[in-house]
Amino acid sequence: RYQINPHFLMNTLNTIHWMAVMNGQQDIDKAVQALNRLLFYNLDKDGYHTNIERELSAMGEYLLLQKIRLCDLTYTIRKEPEYKEFDYPIPKFILQPIIENAIIHGYRDDMHIEVAVRDDEDMVEICISDDGLGISGEQLKRIREYADAHAERGEEYVVGIGLEYVIQSLESFYRKAGKQGAFEIDSRKPVGTTVKIRVPKMQKEREYAEGIDR
Repeated sequence: RYQINPHFLMNTLNTIHWMAVMNGQQDIDKAVQALNRLLFYNLDKDGYHTNIERELSAMGEYLLLQKIRLCDLTYTIRKEPEYKEFDYPIPKFILQPIIENAIIHGYRDDMHIEVAVRDDEDMVEICISDDGLGISGEQLKRIREYADAHAERGEEYVVGIGLEYVIQSLESFYRKAGKQGAFEIDSRKPVGTTVKIRVPKMQKEREYAEGIDR
């Protein structure tokens, strides 16, 4: 990502955006703006961490782009409680790989993806579930072994770069602040897959920064 010139990319997308507006192409304009916002978020080189609200917003842009590409894909994003601002620190780019995995490996016609964010006392639970094709028992076992082994001993198993990034980020990000995140996955063929991420409710950016300083 550091080899991409973000200014050129954003300027080009803005040009396409205005061309679409001038020609009344609302669907094209919607897609271009979503891509622009997603790339701006992902290519930002200023930091490795963000907060849950911004991460959810970027994931929503990604889901919108996938729905444009896959017309019969549907999705919902809900927060419990709905009014709450989940502005707690979280590793950047941690939700999109899970959505991407669901679509690449489990996609089927009329597939639905549900993302639920819940306030759970001193933790936040992010649950991403789909009713796609599911994954094999062997692959499920491999992912769980990787998550357990990496958290305890730092061993590595090949489960795909996306999920490895998610699991490693959860472990290293919160360890720096003296906290711990959790990753859980369940799947059945051909019922679907559910991934749960549990993260501590740290006090915005300050607690994360103080943890690193220690």
